[in-house]
Amino acid sequence: MFLFEDEMATKAYGTGYENIKYTYNSTKEKWTASPSIKVGSTPGYFFGYYPYDSESTDIKAIPIESSLNGDDVMYAEKVSDVLEINALRTSIMMKHALSRVSIMVKNNGYTGEAKLSKIKFSGTEIAPKGTLSALDGSITAEKRT
Repeated sequence: MFLFEDEMATKAYGTGYENIKYTYNSTKEKWTASPSIKVGSTPGYFFGYYPYDSESTDIKAIPIESSLNGDDVMYAEKVSDVLEINALRTSIMMKHALSRVSIMVKNNGYTGEAKLSKIKFSGTEIAPKGTLSALDGSITAEKRT
């Protein structure tokens, strides 16, 4: 999670609210921030992403990787006007930001030996690495070399 004073994420809420890690305790069924978030009289704007990357410092360029392990890449839409001084909790809705391609090859009843020789994709570039903007969920693919 990142916390800002403005909805365009240009002014940090304060020191220590850049890239806060949240972890889930399944025994208590509770999410916990580390460090804890303490909000003053100024309302703030939350932005979030998943999976967590401890090295991320720029909300607009979070490094991501696509793998065959089923990893998911998500971002939270901006949440505003919930971090007032009397607010005890807020809800953050995560959205999926990354799509994967799944290919099913059917044999159409053929029982002999066969060999798939080529699959072609066209359109948007497919890349294993890139960056996520947690402001809007957009992903920029890393150019292959």
